[in-house]
Amino acid sequence: MIIKNIYKKTSIVTAFLLTMFVSSSCEDFLDVNTDPNVPATASEFQLLPSAQVGYTYAFSNFYERGPATLVQQVMNGRWNYYDINGNIDNEWDFDLYGGALADFELLIDQATEKGNLHYAAIAKLQKAYIFSILVDMHGEVPYFEALKADEGVFNASLDDGAAIYDDLFNLIDEALGQLEQPAADGELMPASDDLIYNGNIEKWIKMGNTLKLKMLNQIRLVDAGKATAGINQIISQGNFITENADNFVFKFGTSTAPENRHPHFQAEYAASSKESYMSLFFHTLLTSKSDPRLKYYYYNQIATPAVLVKPAQDGGLGGATDNTRTTYGIYPIGGKFDDGSTGVTRATSGLQGAGVAPYMTASMSHFILAEAAATLNTTGDAKEYMEVGIRLSMDYVGSVSNKPIAEEEVEAYITSVSANFNSNKVETIMNQKYIALFGMGYESYTDYRRTGFPVLSEAEAPNGPYPIRIPISSNEIISNPNISSDVIDVTKPVFWDR
Repeated sequence: MIIKNIYKKTSIVTAFLLTMFVSSSCEDFLDVNTDPNVPATASEFQLLPSAQVGYTYAFSNFYERGPATLVQQVMNGRWNYYDINGNIDNEWDFDLYGGALADFELLIDQATEKGNLHYAAIAKLQKAYIFSILVDMHGEVPYFEALKADEGVFNASLDDGAAIYDDLFNLIDEALGQLEQPAADGELMPASDDLIYNGNIEKWIKMGNTLKLKMLNQIRLVDAGKATAGINQIISQGNFITENADNFVFKFGTSTAPENRHPHFQAEYAASSKESYMSLFFHTLLTSKSDPRLKYYYYNQIATPAVLVKPAQDGGLGGATDNTRTTYGIYPIGGKFDDGSTGVTRATSGLQGAGVAPYMTASMSHFILAEAAATLNTTGDAKEYMEVGIRLSMDYVGSVSNKPIAEEEVEAYITSVSANFNSNKVETIMNQKYIALFGMGYESYTDYRRTGFPVLSEAEAPNGPYPIRIPISSNEIISNPNISSDVIDVTKPVFWDR
């Protein structure tokens, strides 16, 4: 397995780290390879932001764009025909297993040994988040034997997704227990090196409980009792993400040297050609109820929306060019707000890439609670949860974009959505969550496989069956003798999928 402890010298890491670290190879040539200004090992202060950047780039690139295509929020040619020819080798090999996960594993061991348990705890929470998403996407992934190169394990076997989830629940609880303890005398604490919460431990506790909430809801079809009891316990404690100020998000910048703009902005605004088309299905869903978020999500370069694409359809229909077709807007990639003035998108347009990766938000929490209330009869009113979720979504979209959505627009939309709520509760909740999750394609992909909502449009001429899981890295399959090629079966459901 490709799990080398690689510290990628990505330009965005350079933007946040003050010191780079390398290892020396020629030990015996006098002392010229011993540089007192370049440490041989990385500190917690260096490992944490390096890891956060690693998984952010993985989950804001094809791990987002590909699943977003499968649920018809956007249309990317590498995934649009269901043959998934846009693989995730770089994200798997370098950003995750060889990057963030390796960094977090080292951080956990090193911080634990030094007694810096709060560093270790937030590393455990982010490790749990990463592995939960990997299970959601792939079903089975290397876990129990992974990240053990120092023990001589280089080809880890795949592990059952349900077993990984069980261990992750334990890992989250362990981390939360550590975070709830006061800092010991002399303990090194995270601060500005924490690119998510700036060292705010209370917010990390809320993140951990929200991750548990999300995972519990996702197993409700296979273990309703555990899901119900766990969700009710979290509700009763109340210490999870309920306000946008506590959202678990990564904020990008506008720098090009070093590069730290949102990956989709780089692909759609700054590159010489665009990567994706926008979806006719998603556009129609938002226009059907005059959703004010449409002008934040999509941007029309010309007055008439150009070539909104259906699944398994040629994106070149109508002779659209990079300068005429509809593209991403201001949220979440830091692009351009659609105020009707139109114009070709450039690298200097809009927020110039200063977008966000909205991993877990207060809006998401409330949609999870709405689904659980409607299906498991957990504490609270499903309709009220959903309405709060919509408000929080619109508030966050407006605040990130520096263009607040008018209160009257928000309330009119909620009134329209809620009118027939009691006749189709789950579908209404999931449709609204799907809209709010724009920019988090892999979360909507997980929800669609669990619930069947939204009801997507039919593909015109797919090259294969609809994939209900994504194949793991092709490099992993080729290089790891403990993994059989039958793992590429995209018709095998993930353990929580019934």
